[in-house]
Parts: sequence; C-alpha cells; structure tokens
Amino acid sequence: MRAPVIDVDLPPVRRGSRADIGLGLGIACLALFLYLGTLSRHYSADGLAYALDIGRNMPLRLDVYHAALAPLGALWYRLWTLCGWRENAMIPLQVLNACAGAISVGVVFGLALHLSRSRIMAALIAVGFAVSGATWLLSVEAEFVTVPLAAALALLWGALVLPPRDRTAVALALGTGVAALFYLNSLILGAVILVGFLVAPAANLRARTRWAIVYGLALATGLALCGAALILAVPSGSRDPALLSTTTGYAAFEPVDLLRGVYGLLRAVALFPGLALNDCTPAFWQAAGMLERLAFVACYGAVAGILALAAVRLARYYTRRRPPRRRALWMLLVWLIAYAAFAVLWVPSDVSFWAPVIAGGWLLGALWWGDCAQAGVARLRRARWLRVILAGVLLLGAANADFAILPRHRQDTNLRYRLAESLSHHTTSHDLIVLVDDPVTALHIMVFAGRPVFTMAAGTEMSTAVRQELRLALQAVWEARHDAFLVLPASQDWESLWNAKADPQFSLIVRVPAWSIDGWSIDRLVESGEDF
Repeated sequence: MRAPVIDVDLPPVRRGSRADIGLGLGIACLALFLYLGTLSRHYSADGLAYALDIGRNMPLRLDVYHAALAPLGALWYRLWTLCGWRENAMIPLQVLNACAGAISVGVVFGLALHLSRSRIMAALIAVGFAVSGATWLLSVEAEFVTVPLAAALALLWGALVLPPRDRTAVALALGTGVAALFYLNSLILGAVILVGFLVAPAANLRARTRWAIVYGLALATGLALCGAALILAVPSGSRDPALLSTTTGYAAFEPVDLLRGVYGLLRAVALFPGLALNDCTPAFWQAAGMLERLAFVACYGAVAGILALAAVRLARYYTRRRPPRRRALWMLLVWLIAYAAFAVLWVPSDVSFWAPVIAGGWLLGALWWGDCAQAGVARLRRARWLRVILAGVLLLGAANADFAILPRHRQDTNLRYRLAESLSHHTTSHDLIVLVDDPVTALHIMVFAGRPVFTMAAGTEMSTAVRQELRLALQAVWEARHDAFLVLPASQDWESLWNAKADPQFSLIVRVPAWSIDGWSIDRLVESGEDF
C-alpha cells in the first residue's frame, strides 16, 4: 500500500505573518523550557571562572576578544540581585545562556523558513539545531558562547532577508560591530555580508560595489570609534597584554589539527558519555574498556558517515544544476568555511567553536529543501526525506539527552560540588583551603563554598617562590586566628606532595585529620614550631 503523501509545501505566506511569528516564538519558548529544565550541574571551568568574576563584582577589564562579556554579565547578575537573589552568579549566567540559546533557535527557524519555504521543514531544522550537541550543551552552561551565537545568527538573518541597499549596508555594519563586542570572531560575518552584496541579483556591478564599500567603511569607522571608547573607558591597569598573545595554545596550528577539527565537529553534533567540555578524550580512551571503545568508534563513525553522505548529496545537487538562489548559497558556504577555518586554527577540538558551523549546516539543508521544491522534485520523494529527517532529529535529541545532558543535570554525581558543599559546612569564610594542582576543583570551592584557595603543585615541581608564597599565606591565616585545610585526593601520597626534604621548614607543619568525603581527605594544617 502506498504511503500517504505529506503536504510539505504549505500555501505561500506573507513575510512576517502572524502564523510564522507565532510558530517561531513557540519553538523558541519550547527550547527555553528544555534548556532551563536541563541546566548543567557539572560545571565547566570557563563557566565557573566567569561566574566567579561576576560574583566578585570585579572592576571592568578590557578583554579584546569579549569586550561586552563582563558588562553584560555584571548587569544581568545585578538585575537578579535587585530582585532578591542572594546566591552566586552561576544560575543567573546559565539562565542568560539558556535565553540566548532559545533566541538562536528562534532565529534559525526564521532563517530556515525563509530558505526552505516550508513551515514543517523549518520547524524540523530548528528543533534539530536545538538538540545538537554543541547547542544544547552550551545553552545549559554558564560559558559565554550562546550570546555571540545569537547575535551572529540574527545578523545573518538580516543579511539574507533585508534587500541590498545603502542603508542596509550601514545597518549591517552597525550590527557586525555589536556582534564583535560579544565575540571578536564575529568579524567573520564581514566576509559573509560582503559576498552577499557582491553577488546580489537584479543589480549592476556598480551598485553591488558601492554597497560593499559603504559596508566596509561603516564597519571600519564603527570599530575604530568603539575601540577608542573602550580604551579610554577602561583603566590602563585593567588592560591585560596577554590577551593579545597567541602563545597560550590558541592559533598554534599544526597539520594534525585538521583531524582534531573533524573530531570537534562530530562532537558538536552528537555527545558521548563521559566526554563534555572539561573532559579529556585521551584520558577517557585510556580508562575505557573494550565495549566503551567500540561504542565510541561506532557512534562517531555513524555520525561521520551521515555527515559525509549529506555533504556528497548537497555537492552533487548543486554541481549538476544552476542554483536558483545563488546569493544565499554563497553566503552560507562562506559562513561554513570561515567559521570552520577559525575553529581549526583556534581550538579545533572545542565544540563551542563549532556551534556556528552546526547552525550553518542545518541552514544549508533548509536551502536545499527549498530549492528541491522549486525545481519540482516529486512531492512523494520529499515526503520520504521528511520522515528520514524527522527520525534523525528525534534520535539525535534522545541520544544527546541520554548520553550527556541528563547525566550532567544530576548534582549528586558532581563530586567537586559535593566537596565544596562539605567545605562550606565545616569551615568559615576566612579559612584557607590548600589544594593540589586542580584548577576545576579550586573554582568549585571558590564559587560554591566562597573560600580562598591556594593551589600548589605536587612534589619537586613546587618552585621556591611558590613555597615562600604558601608559607606567607599560612602564616597570615594563623596570625588572624583562622584555620587552614589541606584537601588531598585519597590516591595522593603525602610525602611526595609536601616534599619536606626539599624545604626543611615544611617539616614544621603538622596535618591533623579532619574528615573525608568522596575520595578526598581533608586535614587541618597547624603550626608545630615558633620559627615558621
């Protein structure tokens, strides 16, 4: 029996009709409820550091990569405190990211509707983007990623939908400058918009060139004015020259980064148990058993195969015929290539840099669908593809939820948080916590326990300067009649950590067992001699 034909081509609707707006808002609201209901309780290091800075009410600091990061976070957290919020900044910042993620989903729906000319397909594209690994993972964290993503997508919508003209060029230049304040890599949008002007249909070469020049001049002028204002507004002591350096692991390209980039792209689509923002794949692979390794290879092998098949189909379709919407195709291709190149150059395995590529891939699928309908591809054939896409979206959402999102939503499995909670109950806010070199645990303690932390290296790696700094910190705590606590993993050897032979003065420190929790032992440090 022949399957019923699904009418995927609804009657033409006016741009911005109430039905479109209502459906877009509904999908965005559903995405917001999804993200708020699955906020991460296994916090990333960048999210913790951001929440710590905002919660401390630190002075404005010039970050050339995220100029609007501190002001926006501080203003948002201030609004929460005015409404009665008395806790740390983690949840407010997570809610901010969830809102930005939902806005991104709504904008993707609007773009997909414009490209596919089908509400059903646009809704599927938006939902698929919403449950993709990078989108969902970053929308439930406190990292500053979804806000610039939403700004970039909104600007892409304007570049695709607004008719090319001089005032459009000025407006898009202003939007590019604003997006660059959220994240400097949004300047990539400049290439996308320039291509859109240069290949605009129904315009002569002179007009297209004029629009591109107006856009470039307006963007350069705006960036110069914003840069000067930021430099004048921020005290010179708050300008960190290290922010302009690429010696910290960023932009250090090597050929193997191409493979790392492919892996980062696969992770941005589908998540895997035990591998999230702070997790190390080599460490996971070393600790995994045979079945886990096979599941890992099967999962990402399948994702790679599906993406490759989709890329081949799109390439064959557009190389065998003249694209009916050449401008939109070129803009999306430049978006994909530019953002992918940046991700490979910057941090190839980080899913956060692949989120714009994921959005561009879904939108390219929407464009293909609309072109198929315009080319007269059989409706029955498209209905079958619609079922395949629907099944893929449902499978992707269920897998990402089960593999990573829901496990990270459980706070009782976050052992670092449990340690911080225990320290907050057994210590005072003036006590010093001495910790082995573990930045993520230190951030948990500072954010959720509100305790000062001294992080030290293990064994002979501790330099003379660090030892002196630790001695001074302990002496200051003891003179103020407060306590110092040493937090050690159960597997850590005391002698190799402290290495008293390398510094005899450390033999004057006595540790008194206090309590233990989840594999950590907490000892109180006391002074045994007057010379320390």
